[in-house]
Amino acid sequence: MSYVAKPQDGIAWVSSAGTGLGRALAMALAEEGWTVAVSGRSPVDLETLVAACAECPGKIAPYPGDLTKGGIVAQIVKRIESKQGPIALAILLPSEDEAMATGTLTRETLDHAHATGFVSVTNALIPLLPGMRQRGLGQIAVVSSVIGYGGLPDMRATGAAKAALINLAESMQGDLATEGVRLQVIIPGPLGKPPESAGAWMRRAYLPYDEAASRVVVGLRNSARFEIAFPRRVVWPMKVVNLLPYPLYFALTKFVRPKKPDARSRRVPRTSTARTAGPSDSD
Repeated sequence: MSYVAKPQDGIAWVSSAGTGLGRALAMALAEEGWTVAVSGRSPVDLETLVAACAECPGKIAPYPGDLTKGGIVAQIVKRIESKQGPIALAILLPSEDEAMATGTLTRETLDHAHATGFVSVTNALIPLLPGMRQRGLGQIAVVSSVIGYGGLPDMRATGAAKAALINLAESMQGDLATEGVRLQVIIPGPLGKPPESAGAWMRRAYLPYDEAASRVVVGLRNSARFEIAFPRRVVWPMKVVNLLPYPLYFALTKFVRPKKPDARSRRVPRTSTARTAGPSDSD
């Protein structure tokens, strides 16, 4: 049986907890009696989280900081353990400011996705491990996404960062298990409020943050689970598609490619300049 962290073993730490899933997870753990250290870029977001959980059985302790900066995160971990006690459970989420348009592959989108989607998580993971290894006890959950299962045309930079987190967790799980540290990966589908342009199926795919947090908490208690992936109506199609031969895989994933404007709808004035000009940026 793998180790399952309990409040009496120490405290919980949720990184990137100011908004979204991280915030919902921090509140869910505090409702279960945990002392939860929370980190994130915005001190205001963390303070509102403390206020929102003032009546919880557990408590929230804020430790703000930029999780993309390794030195800052190492100091946060040191302060948490010196003031609150050993971290028995850590849930590591990508930085809250990771959202960026990903359709166009540029150095900016790659660097941003790497820093916020991968580095922010590994910056938290690295300083956690020495203490847990020394104690021979600990539980860590790394949050990725279903878009990390396979390459999608409009998720180039972000998808690569999510895939790297899954690969890292898979590669470390075995060694850490021999040292008493349990490592899991959390792979949610789309969360929050669906965009107005989403179709009926996509709208049903989205889960509210509090429901997603409940599923994560249940998964953390299951000592046999490495992967906590949900909802099944999104996860299993993604898994099946990634088992297909590449010709079939590419044939299916092309349907998620953004549609280009119909050439017939792009009317170019019949002038000498228009006839001699090169292709437009959208071609």
